[in-house]
Amino acid sequence: MKMRFNHSDFFNDLSGVTAVPPSIDIISGNSMNSFGAAVNDPSISSISMYAVASKVFIWLKNPRRHDILPRRRHHGARLFILPAIFAVSSLSLWYMLCSAPDWNSEGLTTFELSRQFENFSVLAKKFKAYKDHHFSYVTAVFISLYLFQQSFAIPGLFFLNILAGVVFDMAPGFALVCVLTTIGSVLCYRLSELFGRDYVLYYFGQKLTYLQQKVEDNSNRLVPFLLFARMFPVSPSWMLNIVAPFLNIPLPIFALTVLIGLAPYNFICVQAGFALSELRSWEDVFTTRRMVIMGSLALVPLAYAVFMRPRAEKMEDESESISDIYAPLKTEVV
Repeated sequence: MKMRFNHSDFFNDLSGVTAVPPSIDIISGNSMNSFGAAVNDPSISSISMYAVASKVFIWLKNPRRHDILPRRRHHGARLFILPAIFAVSSLSLWYMLCSAPDWNSEGLTTFELSRQFENFSVLAKKFKAYKDHHFSYVTAVFISLYLFQQSFAIPGLFFLNILAGVVFDMAPGFALVCVLTTIGSVLCYRLSELFGRDYVLYYFGQKLTYLQQKVEDNSNRLVPFLLFARMFPVSPSWMLNIVAPFLNIPLPIFALTVLIGLAPYNFICVQAGFALSELRSWEDVFTTRRMVIMGSLALVPLAYAVFMRPRAEKMEDESESISDIYAPLKTEVV
């Protein structure tokens, strides 16, 4: 079976290689003859031929040829993959909501969560009563809706966190929200990495360069800084989920900091939902006292990164230098 490709694009990708004959065709079975003919061309230096030969044989043996040859023809199509995934997910979620069993008989008319506190409280209590008869369905819808909003960075998770405290109670609701927050953020990370590069560069191009430099400068204390960014009350967590793949933040570190860093925020929201009957308005959820507590918690990893970590590294370097000084003396004594 013969494999042909556009040799002009292939050789244009060879960095530092000049005077490459455009007549070379890479065809399995005849590639060596074509390459041998090119070797006899005196206009091509030995260094250039070595570079060409290396690139040719890597291309022939590497099963993942898209890593070497850029697929420019699919570049435009990638722009439509993310909107297509969003459309399919939206239709699937809409179908789940329309398939609610005994929805009208329970006195419920809509799934929309009102932003007005009084209407939200009434609807949340009806949701809890509905969950007692249809626990599996309510859980499935809640998980799907939460992952949908977190994966596509859609605002409104505050109300879902409150609803988790009302419907699932304190401990189960808090555990469920923490897990869903982490999974949804990882999905957002992967969607942005695979299909959102052009969108991210278009909307966050200038900010991305600044953030990349900051991450590179603090690579040895990345976890504390990410925890601070997650715990700080007014930090745009959704933006960090989108741009994280392009800041060279490893996925395990990203997931760990999401799980730990957003736990205080999730706890306050779920606790407010659990005690919803004691609240009078949304201002009672994030009081001044709670905001101060969250800000204080955010300062703990920041203080570790700024003060404790450099001091520990300095002491370690000093101990290594002392051991290097006394190492020859120990050798002579032995």
